[in-house]
Amino acid sequence: MGKGYKAYGSREFVASISANSVKTKYYGYNYLTFNNTKTKFIVHYPLALMSGTAIGRRVLEFTKKFYFFNLEHNLYCEVDFDDHSSIFNKKPKLPKNGFVGSIYRINDQFKEKLKEEMEKNKELDLSIKEKHIEEKLDDVHGNWLFEIVIGGKTYWEYGKDWGHAL
Repeated sequence: MGKGYKAYGSREFVASISANSVKTKYYGYNYLTFNNTKTKFIVHYPLALMSGTAIGRRVLEFTKKFYFFNLEHNLYCEVDFDDHSSIFNKKPKLPKNGFVGSIYRINDQFKEKLKEEMEKNKELDLSIKEKHIEEKLDDVHGNWLFEIVIGGKTYWEYGKDWGHAL
């Protein structure tokens, strides 16, 4: 599919429609395999919400979490798109369209939990706990429209050449 990698898998979605929005849940898993190392990552997409479908400005937002994991090497990445603002805390913690996350090396107990969850459900709603982490490897942040930064290094930036050597 792409230069140096192959993306495949299946996913279906269920949409719920209201007067001025569409909420889409994705079910299933996609896979990303790098040609040079044969390393395979499993990808699970977050909830998508489009508002302004009838009136107002049309906006597409991801909510909840994006999951990436490699069970062969016990790698797990959780990327959060929610700003966690609330009625009491109106100041968003993330910039508009921003995301934050971390990459972890997980223990075998959490890896087995992931496998079980994937076999039973086509949807993940996990929350990693301190007891599941062997080591925090790096932080992930950025803006899904402009850049992806992993461990302080920019791997993708809008308007520049696609991809960065991993």
